[in-house]
Order: sequence, then structure tokens, then C-alpha cells
Amino acid sequence: MLPWLLCLALLLLLLLLKLHLLRRGMREIAGQVSARLSEDSNNLIFLSSRDRALRQLAAELNVQVDMKFSWEYGASFSDSPELQTMISGWYGAGTEVVFACGGSMFQSITAAASANDGKVIGVDVDQSSQSDTVITSAMKGLSDAVQWAVAKVYDDSFAEIGGESTSLGVKENAVALPIDTWSLANYTVDDYKELYQKVLDGTLVVDNDYSKMEGAEYSNLTLDII
Repeated sequence: MLPWLLCLALLLLLLLLKLHLLRRGMREIAGQVSARLSEDSNNLIFLSSRDRALRQLAAELNVQVDMKFSWEYGASFSDSPELQTMISGWYGAGTEVVFACGGSMFQSITAAASANDGKVIGVDVDQSSQSDTVITSAMKGLSDAVQWAVAKVYDDSFAEIGGESTSLGVKENAVALPIDTWSLANYTVDDYKELYQKVLDGTLVVDNDYSKMEGAEYSNLTLDII
């Protein structure tokens, strides 16, 4: 009887040790991911654990990304054969997704995407119903923005915004991604909601100074602005 009890105790000890190491590994991952978000960095995640599943998770988080970023101002908001040809050239040269933010030029861009197996990000409203190439849309909370501005009239504070350029964000419910038609494969709705909440409560601050992108260094991202 005693040898069996000793084996059982040893097994329990090994399981507790394994659990301790797993918990330590998860804390390491959680702490380093949190640091990435708070410091706006992409530092590699290092683990002391040799657990296969944890090291696989860290490897996926440490994926190296090569990104080329460019933009082009349209001559107008209209669609045109010239625009479609230009965007087709982009896709042909390796562009994976185009943010189509400009009225009916969306039609030219989705046509080019359809012909080249490319992807598109819509704008203003959820445009997924207009093309199968749309993977998400940068939506404006138009009704909330109007209500926010009209409220300024009723509380006699419209002078604060009248004749001024004003940027609204998550605090005014003025920007969002569409959830009901979510199609992003490697980024879940829960991931999005968590990130949105961090912006809402100020944990994560969005910096609109694009000049900081040039010359910035990231541990697992090579950004080429062209």
C-alpha cells in the first residue's frame, strides 16, 4: 500500500509543479503583452517555460511582419477606369488590402480587388454588403455625432464647436468597426472589444502624428513607407 501512496504523492507533486510552471508562463506572456500595449511597442516575448503549447503561443505572438505602407490622394471622389487600373497595379505588385476612403471611388477599388483576389477596407458605413472583397469598414457614428453637435445647441455651448474643426472618437461613439458582419479570421470580436475599451478608458492612446511612423523601429515589424 505504501509504495502506491508514494507514487500517487509523487504524481500529485509533478502535476502541481507543472501547473505552477504553466501559470508562471502565462503570467510572463500576459505581462509582456500588456507592456506591448502600454508602451506601444512590438517587443519579442521571451519565456522561461519549456512547455510546448506556451512556446507555440509565444511564437505566434512573435511572428515577424514585413509591411509596406503607402497612400494616394484621389483627384476626386468619383470612380474611374484610370483609378481601377492604378489599383490593379497595386494589387499586382503585392498589395494585399486597400483602404478605400472616398465616395464612389470605392467601386473602382473593389472592381480592381475582385479582379486580383485583393481585399478592401470600407469607410463611413459597413460596406461589406457592397462587395465580397470588403474585410471590414472604418465606420463613422454619424447619428451619434449629429446628436452630440445638436446637444451643444440646446445647452448653449455650440460656440465651442461652431466654425471649428472637431475630431470625435470612441468617447463620443463616433468611430467603430462593424461587429455583425465580422469576417476577420485572426482577430476576433472579443479582441476588438478589448482594444476598443482600452482606447475608451485611456489605457491606449491613439497618436495621429504620422511623422512618428518614419524611422520608428519595431522588434517584429519591418515598416516600409513608400
